[in-house]
Amino acid sequence: MHLEGSFVTPASRDVVWGFLLNPNDIAPCFPDLQSLEVTSPESFKAKVKVGISVVKGIVDFDFRIAEKTPPSAAKLIGTGRGVGSNIEIQTAFTLDELGSGTKVGWIADVTVGGIIAGLGTKLLDSTSSKMVEQVLGNLQERLKERPESEHSTQIGRDSIHVSKLTSRLVYGLPEAELVSIRVDECAQPSAPIHFGGDKKQIDSVKPIRRNRESH
Repeated sequence: MHLEGSFVTPASRDVVWGFLLNPNDIAPCFPDLQSLEVTSPESFKAKVKVGISVVKGIVDFDFRIAEKTPPSAAKLIGTGRGVGSNIEIQTAFTLDELGSGTKVGWIADVTVGGIIAGLGTKLLDSTSSKMVEQVLGNLQERLKERPESEHSTQIGRDSIHVSKLTSRLVYGLPEAELVSIRVDECAQPSAPIHFGGDKKQIDSVKPIRRNRESH
């Protein structure tokens, strides 16, 4: 079965991209998720409860990121076994940046075999459509709740990402959380960069170069 569509979210493309590729964010969007095990940065296992007509039980899924073009496109493939059936789900996303958010285009192809396949095309199509709608609905709601990261700022086409990481003195800031900065070259932000709730800021960013002491 093939399904496709799109929706617009107020979240930025970077936020949506990070959400879709984080198993701890995307997996809870699945209806009736029973458990989640992240096996690598690009794969995870999920147990999902299914109930279609008289067929009820748990399906064990293995998901992996098959393709990705940061931060505009990705493909996720999931294979599941359980209740005498096998299921394959291939989902692709495209992200287009808008002035006030992101347009998310999606395609889902679902292939079913075994006992579930014997329930009939009409019932399967109806159930699959409802499940996809639930996933997308949960996804949109969770994205609405996801604020723009308070630890990142956009500078033209370059981004400076700040994560919570205890570190040594950087740019004269006292030792604390919040000091992991990635920049390609020197940058001049158009607005101060704020570090969490302490409201510390810097007016310019320069790469740190450390020289090894000679022995």
